[in-house]
Amino acid sequence: MQVFHLPHEVCCRDRCACADVAVFVAAENPRTGERARKRVVKRVPGSITFVARERKENVPAALLES
Repeated sequence: MQVFHLPHEVCCRDRCACADVAVFVAAENPRTGERARKRVVKRVPGSITFVARERKENVPAALLES
């Protein structure tokens, strides 16, 4: 199996198809030095998966060139 992550610049030309994913990071307060969990929303691009010996037809040329 092989997974290709689709680049934002190629796939989201007319409208963005990326998904919003919430992740938690450790953030430090610069004044107090205290650390706390901070929720951050990131845009994650889609992907296309090929299983062994699978062929996909009609794949957009922009994806093949990236």
